[in-house]
Amino acid sequence: MNLKRALVLVVLLAFVVFSMAGCGEGEVVARVNGEKITLSELNKKVGEIKAGLESQGIDLESEEGQSVLKKVEEEALNQLINETLLMQEAKKQGVLAGDDEVQKRLKEIKENFSGNEFKNLLKAQNLTEKDFKKQLKLQLSADALFHKVTENVKVSEQELREYFNKNKGDLEQLKVAHILISVDPEATKEDEEKAKNKAVEIIGRLNKGEDFGFLAKTYSEDAQTKENGGIIDIYFTREDPFFLKEFIEGAFKLQEGEFSKEPVRTTYGYHIIKVMDRKASYEELKSTIKDRLLTERKNDAFVKYFDKIKKDAKIENMLEK
Repeated sequence: MNLKRALVLVVLLAFVVFSMAGCGEGEVVARVNGEKITLSELNKKVGEIKAGLESQGIDLESEEGQSVLKKVEEEALNQLINETLLMQEAKKQGVLAGDDEVQKRLKEIKENFSGNEFKNLLKAQNLTEKDFKKQLKLQLSADALFHKVTENVKVSEQELREYFNKNKGDLEQLKVAHILISVDPEATKEDEEKAKNKAVEIIGRLNKGEDFGFLAKTYSEDAQTKENGGIIDIYFTREDPFFLKEFIEGAFKLQEGEFSKEPVRTTYGYHIIKVMDRKASYEELKSTIKDRLLTERKNDAFVKYFDKIKKDAKIENMLEK
């Protein structure tokens, strides 16, 4: 996972917004096996989460923003209770992250930022470094507990093959290259036709045997891929959320080594797609299937484990009284 993205995920790990008029900051709002959760902890989350939401471009004064706030308010205390239970259980199981481990992880994250970039990001999220270290300790402890609880979860060869046979179409993966002739969203019909004709002309040159990579470097308007001969250096499936539906449909119509005979229109413009590699056999997809099934099984196992912990815990919610 990208470390900058991971930082944001850590910040939003406890997605909490809560306010309570007329109460002192030290007032206890809940106890979890005797451990207190105070109003000040809840109010601190308010500033953190509001900053996090606003940094994601959500206007908290808008109808959408108010709707988001209302939903997270309903889950606020439950989130903090879950975090407290998780840390208690991690300690009980001997996997609670130590200060040295937290410091090491913090150092690794900082190394991926230049200058004051890290400090500025924390400031934008209304966090101090101490706050962030607390979130890291929670994340590392949760990861360790998850691993311990699920380390014996397995899937058999038979289960993998059965899953493959039932889901072949959805599992198939492609790696492609493309040439993009972009079209401005406000382009005139004349500009639209001009872009399409340019794409058709390039397809004609491909039909005559010209090199796809050379034409991509020369004509593609996708700055991220053109210098690599148009290659998008990842594999994707029919359900990949990061690719446009029209692009996926156009790609999966092709066999390995084939390129589009007609330009594929998306919101970005006209694409000429070439399939560089296709993974469709069981052996090629086995590791992907195993990862998917193991993730599902482990998540299910951990949810059941945690549900039992919560059921057996002594939880006092003062806000319900």
